[in-house]
Amino acid sequence: MTIEFAPKKESISIEWDYIDVMDACVRLTGDQAKIVLGAVEKQHDANVGINWEVIQYTANELFPE
Repeated sequence: MTIEFAPKKESISIEWDYIDVMDACVRLTGDQAKIVLGAVEKQHDANVGINWEVIQYTANELFPE
């Protein structure tokens, strides 16, 4: 594997949107996905990060099947 280094950065941001949440949890409505996204942001743990598992876990907690 070859790693190409980008120019030095002082900050980065990774963006998730409610469509990503709906892709991870197809049963959610757009409004529910937006609520999940807000909860993920509010409860963000920098040691874990935001990933598909965190999104699915949060969705299941807020909107059980």
